[in-house]
Amino acid sequence: MRNPQQAISYFHYLSIRRVAMFVNWTISPTVLPGFIGRALLRQNGNWIWVDANQHPRKVRLSDGSYLEGLPMGLLDVPSLAAATPAPNVRFDFIQGESIGTKTGGQASQDLYIEMEGILKSGLSGKQRTIVSDPKGQAHLTALGVLVAIEHILGLDGKQTACGGVYLPETLVSIDAAIARFEQFGVQISSELNEN
Repeated sequence: MRNPQQAISYFHYLSIRRVAMFVNWTISPTVLPGFIGRALLRQNGNWIWVDANQHPRKVRLSDGSYLEGLPMGLLDVPSLAAATPAPNVRFDFIQGESIGTKTGGQASQDLYIEMEGILKSGLSGKQRTIVSDPKGQAHLTALGVLVAIEHILGLDGKQTACGGVYLPETLVSIDAAIARFEQFGVQISSELNEN
């Protein structure tokens, strides 16, 4: 495993796939259709709307097991495409046991992030990052809001952002966000395979 604070520098992103794990009992069956339906994907540089149920994919979990993921229509997809110009971006939803519940604890919020691209070294690379918040989804979401607000108000010691509209991921550097999340107990691990 690589230290996630050592940001991997891609020269050219080829794909970014994010997955959010929801524990079986944390989402009501009546809410699920609102999450899974039409999904926006970026595929080969084109934006496409798809029926999520027709575009599943296998997702490898932290313990090596697999679950089927379905794409979701979240703003993360255009945000990641805008930030990286990756021609292939998708955000999937999986439902099962989280890292926390598998170890007998409370439900953690687990995110799996897989990136492929050409590294600045010229080699192709695949990076897999697992983000797990043992305090759950609401806590991880609140931390994202906190980190952005701290920057907007200048509470992080950095120069505040000029007026305008920003995507949260454009306000704070990756290394600063990771460091702040880890201060609140979020566990982040990453591995890079170079070819």
